[in-house]
Amino acid sequence: MFVHNIIISIRNLWKYKTQNIISIIGLAVGFVCFSFSALWIRYEMSYDSFHENVDRIYRVNIALNKWNTVETGVADLVQSNNPYLLANWLKSNYPEIEEASGVMPLLLNETVRNDEVSLLIVDQAFCRIFNVPVPKEFFISGSTDKPVAVTDNFAADLESIRELYGDYLIQATVPAWSANTNIPFNMLTPFTVHYPDERFNRWNFLYCDTYVLIHDGVDIAAFKEKLDKIEIPEFRETPISLILTPLKQLRYKDPAGNIQSDIKFAHIRIFTIAGLLVILCSILNHLTQFVTRARMRLRELALRKVSGASDWQIAITLYTDFLLVVVLSLFAGLMLIVFLLPAFKEYATIGSNNVNIYLELLLYAVLLIVCGFVSGGIPVLYFREKVLNRNIKSHGNYDSRNLFRKGSLLVQLIFSLVMMFCVIVFIKQIRFLHNQPDIIINSSNIAFVQPRLTPPDFPPIYADQIKQVPGIVDAIPVTGVQAFLQNRHPSETNNYVDSTGTSVSLTNNFRYEDARFFEFFGLKII
Repeated sequence: MFVHNIIISIRNLWKYKTQNIISIIGLAVGFVCFSFSALWIRYEMSYDSFHENVDRIYRVNIALNKWNTVETGVADLVQSNNPYLLANWLKSNYPEIEEASGVMPLLLNETVRNDEVSLLIVDQAFCRIFNVPVPKEFFISGSTDKPVAVTDNFAADLESIRELYGDYLIQATVPAWSANTNIPFNMLTPFTVHYPDERFNRWNFLYCDTYVLIHDGVDIAAFKEKLDKIEIPEFRETPISLILTPLKQLRYKDPAGNIQSDIKFAHIRIFTIAGLLVILCSILNHLTQFVTRARMRLRELALRKVSGASDWQIAITLYTDFLLVVVLSLFAGLMLIVFLLPAFKEYATIGSNNVNIYLELLLYAVLLIVCGFVSGGIPVLYFREKVLNRNIKSHGNYDSRNLFRKGSLLVQLIFSLVMMFCVIVFIKQIRFLHNQPDIIINSSNIAFVQPRLTPPDFPPIYADQIKQVPGIVDAIPVTGVQAFLQNRHPSETNNYVDSTGTSVSLTNNFRYEDARFFEFFGLKII
């Protein structure tokens, strides 16, 4: 019986091949757009969710001037670069905190297997917060000259790492983190390797990101209010405000504005809505064509019922016709996804493996089949019961027969207009973002050079030596080169009133440089 229904459905599919091809293409394209955008959103929102205690891990930012009543006209500066001592101070003064750690990220100017080498300078509390398995002696000062732990995805390249960093002793191998993390690293090393105790144990050592692990059961809202106004005389004369941001939300809710992406969630949502509207339009179009063809087959179905076919056999026949197009569109959509997935992953910087992605796509395909089953159920059940009454007895009104078709076309038209609007907005936003340079400079012949494993400040003496290399026109030392490389500049958010009297809020990144900096990068003051 099932094979018989499939054969009949294929014949009907071929009989109305033009209409069915349009439905298949529309559903396939909608499925691809919706699936890609849903994957994108899910990936972006899953950053750092693989940590065991992620729901209790927070990053600490400082709002320096929120309670500053001494200086007038000073903006409320929010920064993520904190003193290393802040972590221990928080743990000592607030019992709600189980662990606290200061972390200093460095991006080294080396590559291993085409991967940039990123180094985290950490303390033992970091390994306890994030469950990083390193031996106890790793943090014992003097146990080795320069201990380092590498991730297991670099384990095959230990010789290359030893060649690049011969002064480091690879003491441990730790599991590599997933690509969707805001704290990427290939190597770990203790603070004592880079800085003497007297340096990073000063409150003016402002190069660290602070992470805290909150005890289970703590009222986070009350704790945030408690941290809103605190006094640390050793650090700042006026009170400061500490801002806790859940690690899972850091990707899209960073108060300091350091974690930024070219593509915003609003743009991905617009893309998702456009894909969903394509699916809805295609299902409505297929449903309209299905109802029209079912009306044309009513006499045939009535004769089958007279010949002994049950109501459910007729329903199964109609369902097979309807779902065959949905299944074929899914097959076409999956073929498109297989073809486009590598380019999409590169564009969206998605690091998940393909197995997980295809499992998620399979879930979306099942949901689409369920939607098709439900949407096709109403006309199927209607024609199953009315097949004899409306054809053998010829009851019914012709105008009422076309009411569904007219209403469906109107809804499709509305959906199509909204879909085109979403696509136009999405394309314009993407084009705008990609046509805006980060800074207005010609960087085609400019390169950053940093001595390996040095403090963040670039010694001016190196610039004079680099200028002597043949082929180099000029060189300039940049203060805070690590912040400059990673776009981790201090930022502040101010409220302004524009020429129309409207209040606007702008976040500004800023640097302190002299005229030589402007001359080197070709920046002109307007």
